[in-house]
Amino acid sequence: MAIKYHVGGQQDLLAALVELAFKGTLAVDEDRKSTKRLKHILSLYCARALDNANLVRCILGDPSLMSNEIVAITEEIRKNTRLLNDGDPNDVMLNLLVDYTHGFVFAAAAAKNGKGPTLEDFLRSIEWVIGADLPGKNAE
Repeated sequence: MAIKYHVGGQQDLLAALVELAFKGTLAVDEDRKSTKRLKHILSLYCARALDNANLVRCILGDPSLMSNEIVAITEEIRKNTRLLNDGDPNDVMLNLLVDYTHGFVFAAAAAKNGKGPTLEDFLRSIEWVIGADLPGKNAE
């Protein structure tokens, strides 16, 4: 009863946990170039998502749990991918990075005995995608 009194129902509790888990992810130096800022945001988000994989799974099962913080993270990723990829009006790179990040988190979380991919593996993959010499991609 105490939790229901202070937080509300299960949905409210989960939403509060999501907000808390990802709070401060965007608190980085604004002077970073797009590639560095993007890598930094993705690495922080991925680390927090790995620590809270069950919450991420809840969000994907119920998008109403998506917090303002996660929406802001997505918008910041969008802004930076557009800077890197000639505007990317269809958000191809954004969708690729977000989908890859969640797939990575689920693969790592589901691995037995810690034998799954590591955060270093994730960062190498992100570096490869962002650093790839893609046709039409702006160089920094």
